[in-house]
Amino acid sequence: MVRRALAIVGNRMRLFSTLALALAIPCSAHDAAAQSVPLIAVDAEAGSGPSTAIAGETWYLKNRAGQTRIALALRLGSAGRVRPVLIVERSFDFATGDKVSICVPAPDGSCLAWFPGVSGPAAALGVRAALSPAFLAGLSVGVGKYSSTVRFVGVDLSARVIPHLSIVAELRHVIWRDAAGHPLWMRPVTLGLRVS
Repeated sequence: MVRRALAIVGNRMRLFSTLALALAIPCSAHDAAAQSVPLIAVDAEAGSGPSTAIAGETWYLKNRAGQTRIALALRLGSAGRVRPVLIVERSFDFATGDKVSICVPAPDGSCLAWFPGVSGPAAALGVRAALSPAFLAGLSVGVGKYSSTVRFVGVDLSARVIPHLSIVAELRHVIWRDAAGHPLWMRPVTLGLRVS
């Protein structure tokens, strides 16, 4: 009697497993199509983050740099959950105030300098992955031209709010050299919108 009960349970489990698998295959194919990296995406972001406080003999007024950015990302290749992307962008700094007449004393007796401009064009190669129908993650490495040539690495995450519109957040680490050859860096966190 126990054997017969186990056989019935086993048969029902196989039937249930077969039905579940039959239902899951079309769902996963549909989800895979819905979870593709978009062909084209446009980002508009703004934010700020820590930056170099001193470079050589130059002390900077703030150790935070602000930046806005507009970017166009183009998926390379066919649709898929993980795809390479090419990104072209333009950044703008948003410093305010009179940069000529303000002199805040630096520890060495000179005036604190304004942080170099962080506006200019840039291009990057990266990879984006559709984590789910609503979430997309990315990693990019690029170069640009601010006050001099910059290099950066960035990670981003977007969450779809409505079809074709997502909220996007990005963290970057940007490095370059000032006119005297001293290393500069900034690590902005930006938040914005992505249209895809």
